[in-house]
Amino acid sequence: PLRETDRVLDMGTGSGVNGIIATSKSRQVVAVDVNPIAVECAKQNAERNCVGERVEVRESDLFQNVSGRFDLILFDPPFRWFHPRDFYERATADENYETLTSFFQEVHSYLTESGRILLSFGTTGDIDYLHELVARAGLQTEEMRRVEGEKDGLAVAYIVYRFTMPSRHI
Repeated sequence: PLRETDRVLDMGTGSGVNGIIATSKSRQVVAVDVNPIAVECAKQNAERNCVGERVEVRESDLFQNVSGRFDLILFDPPFRWFHPRDFYERATADENYETLTSFFQEVHSYLTESGRILLSFGTTGDIDYLHELVARAGLQTEEMRRVEGEKDGLAVAYIVYRFTMPSRHI
């Protein structure tokens, strides 16, 4: 459960919806996106939802403009591995999973010891590669939710994972 004192990072915030929802429990939410238009949109949406003072929205390429550690990191990354054709497609395409790979290489520096990551991913992406990155990062995986559907006649699923540091027994 999310506590009022938990620090939350909404990575790749887009419209800001996840960060806005997080303010219903947490008083400390930072929302970042590489796209300056998304940053402005997230700021406006936070204001419209009367939580502008509780969500700090800033432009950042992953952790570039982020400091401190977080109890919860939310990330809905692009899960298509091809080169984006334009700036807007960057929200859904991550060439060779460079962004996803960097995220898992850097996340330990921003996660508290008891922190967790909630990450959404689709089966139209490379799930095996995602699991490889998680294993390399030494994180434990739990599938929280799976929504099955169909796209263009193919079975697809959208999955929410929780990743945590391994438990330490004393």
